[in-house]
Amino acid sequence: MTFIQIYLIAVLVTLGLMIALWLLSLLLKNSSIGDIFWGTGFVILAWVYFALTPSGFMTRKLLLTILTTLWGLRLSLYILYRNWGKPEGFLKPANVLVFPQLYCSKCQKIFKPC
Repeated sequence: MTFIQIYLIAVLVTLGLMIALWLLSLLLKNSSIGDIFWGTGFVILAWVYFALTPSGFMTRKLLLTILTTLWGLRLSLYILYRNWGKPEGFLKPANVLVFPQLYCSKCQKIFKPC
């Protein structure tokens, strides 16, 4: 399998997962589930790449995939634990339109030049 074929399959998997997640967020009326899924998406893609690339040093591939799995699941479980039972995040698009000065001040803090 060529690099382009592997890349296109990964893009289609990612697109399918994101569309499914978007539809689920519409059903639940809660878009914060995207944050929880973020780490799991890395895990799924790591295993897709592992399965699609049979050549290479197997020990290294397995180690990287397992480490990515541990990291991604830890991230997803932590965000799930942190967000469980809480309302959707404050800085969602509707609030950004209502409170632009708050949004701009947060951006200035994040992107403030040294």
